[in-house]
Amino acid sequence: TFSMVFADTGWEAPETYAHLDHLRDKLGPIDVVGSPGGMVAKIRDRAGFPGRMQRWCTMELKIEPLRKYHDAYTQTFGSDTVSVVGVRADESEARAKLSEVEDDDQWNGWIWRPILKWTVEEVLAIHHRHGIEVNPLYKRGHDRVGCYPCIMSGKEEIRLIAEHSPERINELRALEVEATAERAVRNAETPDRYSHPVASF
Repeated sequence: TFSMVFADTGWEAPETYAHLDHLRDKLGPIDVVGSPGGMVAKIRDRAGFPGRMQRWCTMELKIEPLRKYHDAYTQTFGSDTVSVVGVRADESEARAKLSEVEDDDQWNGWIWRPILKWTVEEVLAIHHRHGIEVNPLYKRGHDRVGCYPCIMSGKEEIRLIAEHSPERINELRALEVEATAERAVRNAETPDRYSHPVASF
């Protein structure tokens, strides 16, 4: 059997959710997994944001929900799995070090990255050949279409979000104020719990 699954962080762009509907029309059902409350609930629970040195977002909002889905699948069907992931080596130094196929103990199954060595042009060509649109965020100039914004986003991507989705920037500012206030409360209860009193994205 074959299943498609999307890990929803609750922090995606509206265009990404609309694009999922396009993919469902073209490819069929896509299951959705996630963590209750998504990114906002995690920020409130931690009184802070993920950071470059503490990227808990990927593990808690994507990998752990996907692993639960995977484990339920293997229990139901009682067979080995192959997780097919569409990452490319050109996307980052870390991804350039990945193998195309591996039996991953942490994942408890096989991982296959069929487009790991593909170019952007090859990816666009297969979309065109099968009548699949790319996520409109790419056409707008974004380099990534995951969290909106991702903690790894550059200034140009933040500028694009501010230009096209100022409400998301306002939400970030409000969460910064809320998390900073919560840090003050928690530091009063447990001194030095947060070495940085200001929570900032």
